[in-house]
Amino acid sequence: MPSLDPALESVVTALVRGLRALDVPFCIVGALVPELLLETKPASRTNDADVVIIVPDLAAYAEVKHGLEQKPYDFAQTTVPHRLTRRGGGIVDVIPYSEKLAPDGRLRLGPDIVMNTAGFERVIGAAIHIRLDSGLELPVVPLPLFVLLKLVAYSDRKLGKHLDAIEHVLRYYAQDDERLWGVEYQGALVEYDYGPAYLLGIDGREYLGPELIQALAAVPDALLATGARAAIGNAAVDVDDDLGGDGTWKPTFEELLLWCRRGLGL
Repeated sequence: MPSLDPALESVVTALVRGLRALDVPFCIVGALVPELLLETKPASRTNDADVVIIVPDLAAYAEVKHGLEQKPYDFAQTTVPHRLTRRGGGIVDVIPYSEKLAPDGRLRLGPDIVMNTAGFERVIGAAIHIRLDSGLELPVVPLPLFVLLKLVAYSDRKLGKHLDAIEHVLRYYAQDDERLWGVEYQGALVEYDYGPAYLLGIDGREYLGPELIQALAAVPDALLATGARAAIGNAAVDVDDDLGGDGTWKPTFEELLLWCRRGLGL
C-alpha cells in the first residue's frame, strides 16, 4: 500500500473526510497520482493535492468550500477561486465540474482562470480506489487518463511541470506488465523501452471521447515539432542526452510521446 509524507497525508485526510461528509463525488487528479500509482516515484515529490469534484453550479461549489472551512477540516479560501489552504499548513486545489458549469468544455472561475475540461466527464467513473498505509481510501484517476488530462492542461498553460509528469509516467507505466515483452505495432515487436508509453496509449483509448480527441489532436504534433520538452528543460532529465544516469541508453521524451500517440491511435 502506498504512503504519503505525514504532513501531506494530514491535509489529504482532512480533504477526503470533508468531501465525503459533504457527500460530494470527487477524485484525485494532480501530481499526487503518479506518486500513488507508480512503483518508481517521481524525483520531485508534490506538496499539495488536486481534486475534481462534481457540483451542479457555482453556488453549490461555494457551499462545498464553506463546508471545508469548518472544523475539523480547517481549510481557508484564498484569492485563487479553486485553491484552499489548511490552517497549520497545506494547499489543495478543488476544481468543480459538471456539464452545466462547462457547457462548452471550458470552466470559467474568473476573468483570468479558464480551464479546458476535456476528459473531466470520465474522471469519477474511471477512478481507481486505493488504500494508504494509514487505512485511508482514495479515489485516484488512472494513469492513462492522468496523462491525457496533463496533455490538455499543457495545451492550456504550457507549464513545464506538466511535461515532467507526463514524461515520468510514460517512462515507468506498467513496469511489471507482461505485455511489455511481446507488444507489437504494425506487425513488429515494440522496443522494450518504448513499451510503457505505447501500452499507456493503448490503455488510454477507452477514455477518448469527442472532446478529448479534439483537445488532443494537435498537442503531440506540436510538442514533437517544436521540441518543447527540450526547450523548457528539466534539471532531473537532460533531454539532449540519450544516456541515463547509469550510462545506459534511454528514449527521449519526444520518442515516448510518439509511441504514446501510436498507442492511442491518434
